[in-house]
Amino acid sequence: MVENIPIPPLLALNFEGQNLANDIRSARSELRAAMYKTLDAKAKNLQKQGIATSTKVLHGVPYEEIAGFIDNEGYDLVVMAKRRKLPGIKGILKLGSVSRKILEKTSCPILFIDGEEK
Repeated sequence: MVENIPIPPLLALNFEGQNLANDIRSARSELRAAMYKTLDAKAKNLQKQGIATSTKVLHGVPYEEIAGFIDNEGYDLVVMAKRRKLPGIKGILKLGSVSRKILEKTSCPILFIDGEEK
């Protein structure tokens, strides 16, 4: 997920602001390309194990984009990594704001897993 970096309106109206706006757009593109490269490498490893995968990098407000994508694609189950390691009901109550908002905004079941790579 590439979060939106807002371009302040006053900067977009002057020459220096145009340069900054172009730099922000360029940074978004580079970040998106880097994310696809990383995700594609992980997807290839999963595919070698016989697990079907696809990758999608979204741009915008994270919980809105992810929840909208889940609903539009009609998934049966979504697996998401979480960062906090609290067990049981405390873990659900203390989900990060993005995870919690996605859980609240979609009717699709979501399986949260530990987000640390091993």
